[in-house]
Amino acid sequence: MFQSIRARFIAFFVALVLAPIAVLSAVSVAGSGQLADSSLAEYEKSLTARSEAEMLASLRELARLQGRTLGAIERRAQAMASQSEQLFRSRELFERSNRWGPGRVKEGASGWLTAPGDPSGVWIPRVADAVQAKRDLAVLSHVESILLAEPRAEGMTQWYVIHKSGAAILVPPSAVTEMEATWDPRSGIFYEPATPANNPEGGVVWTEVYNDPVGQGVMISCLAPIGRADEFQGIIGIDINTHDFRAEIAAAGGAWKYAFLLDSAGGVLLLTPEGYRDFGVSAPGNTLEATMGWKVGEIADLELRNACLGMPGRSEGLRQIRIGGQKRVLAHRRLESTGWILGAVADPASFIAPAQAMRTTQEALHNRYLFTLLIFVGFLLVSCVLFGLFLTRVVTRPLLGLADAARAIGAGHPETLIGPGGTDEIGTLSDTLRQMVRDREQSQRALAETQKLAALGGMASGICHELNNLLAPILGFAQVLGRGPLTPEQRAQVERVERAARAAREVVGSLLDSTHELAGARQPTDLNAVAREAVLQLDAARASDGIDVIWDLAPELPLFPANASLMQRAFFNIADNAIQAMAAAPPRGAGRPGKLIIRSRLVPEGALRPGSGSDPPRPRGEPGPATQFVFEDEGPGIPQENLRRIFDPFFTTKPPGSGTGLGLSVAVSCVRAHGGFIAAENRSEGGARFTISLPFSEAVPTPARGTTAPPLHAMRSDARPRVLVVDDEDSIRVLVTHALRDDNEVEACEGGVRALELLATRDFDAILCDLRLRDLPGREVYAWLRAHRPALARKFLVITGDTHGDEGREFLEEFRTPCVTKPFDLDDLKQRVKELVRDSAVEAAKS
Repeated sequence: MFQSIRARFIAFFVALVLAPIAVLSAVSVAGSGQLADSSLAEYEKSLTARSEAEMLASLRELARLQGRTLGAIERRAQAMASQSEQLFRSRELFERSNRWGPGRVKEGASGWLTAPGDPSGVWIPRVADAVQAKRDLAVLSHVESILLAEPRAEGMTQWYVIHKSGAAILVPPSAVTEMEATWDPRSGIFYEPATPANNPEGGVVWTEVYNDPVGQGVMISCLAPIGRADEFQGIIGIDINTHDFRAEIAAAGGAWKYAFLLDSAGGVLLLTPEGYRDFGVSAPGNTLEATMGWKVGEIADLELRNACLGMPGRSEGLRQIRIGGQKRVLAHRRLESTGWILGAVADPASFIAPAQAMRTTQEALHNRYLFTLLIFVGFLLVSCVLFGLFLTRVVTRPLLGLADAARAIGAGHPETLIGPGGTDEIGTLSDTLRQMVRDREQSQRALAETQKLAALGGMASGICHELNNLLAPILGFAQVLGRGPLTPEQRAQVERVERAARAAREVVGSLLDSTHELAGARQPTDLNAVAREAVLQLDAARASDGIDVIWDLAPELPLFPANASLMQRAFFNIADNAIQAMAAAPPRGAGRPGKLIIRSRLVPEGALRPGSGSDPPRPRGEPGPATQFVFEDEGPGIPQENLRRIFDPFFTTKPPGSGTGLGLSVAVSCVRAHGGFIAAENRSEGGARFTISLPFSEAVPTPARGTTAPPLHAMRSDARPRVLVVDDEDSIRVLVTHALRDDNEVEACEGGVRALELLATRDFDAILCDLRLRDLPGREVYAWLRAHRPALARKFLVITGDTHGDEGREFLEEFRTPCVTKPFDLDDLKQRVKELVRDSAVEAAKS
């Protein structure tokens, strides 16, 4: 993505400088913003709680004043009604006083009215009993004096008298329009509720909410009857309208948007105009008397309606609700004097106005800080770009030549010249690039070798398994025939078959060893002794060819953690290869073929060096000293074109039929299993030199030991040992049965399914099973034994033709079961079965 140093520097500068600054700044900004938001939120909560407490206290005070006002109005109405009742009882006295004559009223379109400017309004509508009304004017004049003497109190809009004749007195007076000329005040809502028919007890009553017929707006009235039953003369009423109610709310303080008054029957008595929309009502459109009929159950807003319906159950309360999608605070208080509910609604935004102002200031400071931060980051970015341009001149251009050289080398031109470097990092890069050219070929060889061995290993495992299955009956039946009565000629032929089978077995084993990584237990080993033992096996061949072995072994050579068998095979194959080479082409002018010189030495740390390019892949940077064995011969040497191939499996320069080409390949596998490598090169004085290097490692891997469990069934003492043979090759089953039947009772089957049927119902003293079965693998048979017959699992012996494949190797390493490799010697097979039966009997006796 970033192909130049400048781009990388800018990227790194952004990632390591700008990004941390930006992240820290962002975290700081976010943290301070969150802290400020948290503080403001807490402040808003505090303001809201305090404002709600103040509002509830204000509502309590308002309810107290409103209750006092309503109580005072009721008492005044009752007192004025009592005084008026006394006046009517003394009618004759007042009739003779002639205080208010009929001339005071003038007839007009609406009836008989007082003239404008009169201190009180007297009205006798045309529908009234004018004769009776005029006759009662003397008494009404004294009632008027009571009304005029009554001072206007808080909350009172106006007060009036409606006589049973229809005459009315209103204080203060209001204009009566022509529209009301046919209207009878005795049929109105402010008269009928107090009549004896509707109020037999004669107490004070309140009207529903109504529209005032004389233009005073929406109001309610307190009615007190003048006299009871037959002595009823009329009513005295005192009005409270919406405007006065709103004035009282405003005078009480508090940030209320509107207020309302509910009676105990679910009716809305008073509502300030600001609440018409939330309650779903509209202002009256005319001045005629009309009952408004406002009910709590008909409130348009559902949440407000439910809240109002729940108010009668509590004497007071305050809660936040949503009205019309807006947050509102709703509070209520019951009036002790009447039992009515006084409610008020406020906007909570007014509570937190100071906090909102602080939030606005905080956001302005936050934006200013961000602007300053962006300017600072921009300055750093411009500085970074300028420094990147400087790097381009002093660093990038010198590196372009190295980049071109690297691309040429990558394209397959290792001869590309690399310019001289200096003492700085660019010089180090030049040296590294030159070293890369030297290592490139070795890495390619290592990769090719690894891929080739992986392919050969997979193919060899399958082929060798099948070959071993075929060789097993050949070798076995040859041994059977050789032990029978034969003529000398027949015996010689059978022995040839047996030797051929053994030779084929060795070839197959060498093939597996050369294509798989070998492993085994290691222990401190005297490699000098192992080398002598390996060459001793070649004494016969060496003596027949007249080749001398010269030993130059270091006596101080330390013990090396090795598998002696594997190292002996490696020494044997290299020595055998040298002897055969010298025997095939003896050196000129010598009386005998030549000498084999074998040296050992301890190489100090860091002194290992690669060979001439013929060594196989090896680990780089060995951590410590190493043991080296050098084999030098006086043969013809190795042709240059063969140096890279001599360690390949099946590569040989011998005539057909005289070699398999696996000796050196197997030697490489044995040495590689110990972390070492082999180097091959030609000697300047003639012949070849093979060097085995074995670096010391800090840890020596040791094979895991399988756990054992005591058998659950002892071997039967009343019969011969019973052996189960499981193999899908008929010839192998016949061979094993023939080999074991003299000393054992043998039962054979060809598949894992049949084997499980037998193992589920019978006891056996030994179980011989192949791992590769057609129907059920031997691993599954062994797993079933471990789960269901753990005693029999201890008597399990694997017979297989492939111990190097993944399946066989993993099974044997995991469970550590005994194993016999195909093709096997019959004597070895018998001995292994006998040991297995004997060990089972011993463990059974202990248990």
